[in-house]
Amino acid sequence: MGGDMKVADMATLPERAGLASLRFESWQSGYGGMSGNDTRRAGSDITLVTTKTSVFVPLNGGVQFLFAENGEHPREVFFGGTDERPFLVPLEPEVLEIYGKRGETGFFEAIKPRRIRELEKQFGREHTKRQGDIFAFPVLAPDPRKDRLFRGNEVAARLQVQRLELPPPGTPLSWWQTIELMQARGHRLPPEELVVDYNHVRQSLNVTGWQRVFGTRHLLDGTSITFGRTSSGDTAILLVAEGVLYNSDHPALVLEGPHVMGQTAMIAPWQSSAEID
Repeated sequence: MGGDMKVADMATLPERAGLASLRFESWQSGYGGMSGNDTRRAGSDITLVTTKTSVFVPLNGGVQFLFAENGEHPREVFFGGTDERPFLVPLEPEVLEIYGKRGETGFFEAIKPRRIRELEKQFGREHTKRQGDIFAFPVLAPDPRKDRLFRGNEVAARLQVQRLELPPPGTPLSWWQTIELMQARGHRLPPEELVVDYNHVRQSLNVTGWQRVFGTRHLLDGTSITFGRTSSGDTAILLVAEGVLYNSDHPALVLEGPHVMGQTAMIAPWQSSAEID
């Protein structure tokens, strides 16, 4: 990483990142004495606790930024600034290296949920919707020329047996078609009584009405089904939802028809989902 990203080498420190007010505070005058605990946000005020190796990277024309208290051996890298309203969230330290190798575009691509990236590759980015750290992509009819679902006689036979009638590629699917498609891919419909735990927030797997999304502060008024897929003993969760997504820091997001949901990737593992902006 270039020396121009070190806070100690910056001639002028930025005072704002969009609507957020920035304050750089020396670690020696901090309150906790532990790197990683004092960088914080209170409303629109963001305090960045600096050391001799701290790194600050402006993003999106200075409206957002990456910040590492310890630029040489970061425990986490803070992603903050303004996204409709001020925010600050800790990410895994690898994002700093990703930025160094792939630049700003590569960073933003890396923090997209994997399933959203895969769907964008097949259908285009114009279908992606986002509310803060929550992404949504409509369930669309797959293209046999691009979708791995259609590779192999076994899969083709399963589709025929299940009588999956697909509309033209890229057409939004109904709930019935979505369930048939997910089951053809090997996803399983969970029993009604099962629940999944998102950072100690227990949530039913088949829900109609108000519900948390991935245990965060984002609330969905609608319908969702959490599909499971077992491979080598591991279960991958796939949340599909329809309705209106609410969060006090963002405008309401309307999801018409079933959508594959995802949360920002590479969030620091110790960060509680319920505290993410």
